Amino acid sequence: MSNKNILDRLSSSLECSNDTELTELLGVARTTLSSWRSKSSIPIDKLSEIAKKYDLSLDYLVFNKPQVTKTEITPIDEELIFEIESCLKSKDSGLKLVTNYDAFKSPVIFIYNQVCSISNKEERLSKITEFMLIYSQAITITALNNMENVVIKDKQNTEQLDTTMDGLRKRVNNLNEDIHNIREKNLEVKNS
Repeated sequence: MSNKNILDRLSSSLECSNDTELTELLGVARTTLSSWRSKSSIPIDKLSEIAKKYDLSLDYLVFNKPQVTKTEITPIDEELIFEIESCLKSKDSGLKLVTNYDAFKSPVIFIYNQVCSISNKEERLSKITEFMLIYSQAITITALNNMENVVIKDKQNTEQLDTTMDGLRKRVNNLNEDIHNIREKNLEVKNS
């Protein structure tokens, strides 16, 4: 690997037409730049400093890997976050008893990323509801599996646990039906 190539990529990235412009931007003497060229040696700490200062990739400068450009960050839609949180905390979600906001972070972020590009409010709300039902179903199935493990270990309270598990199984079946219905509604909204 030639430092000449590194200096050429650096010069090109900084849009310098000659070494004089490059030395001015880098804040080094012309003799330093000449020394780097002749010795084929650029101190890595100086190269890192330059890359950081000008937001350049070391992978690009050293290995000629394509420079990754930063994409514009879209501001978070606080209203949409509130809408998602409200759905997750609604009586229909099965999550209304969860009071720890940390429990909602993952599903809120997931749902937000799935629906933020939907501009039709009815379609977006329908999609949020679908994801909320799927999330409720996953939590209910997890609770059911955990209870099944308890039943195996605790034979004395099996009648009460069986009743609770039957309720959870019914909840899963209801959620399956609700998910099916909301998906049909989503198709209708999308096609209208």
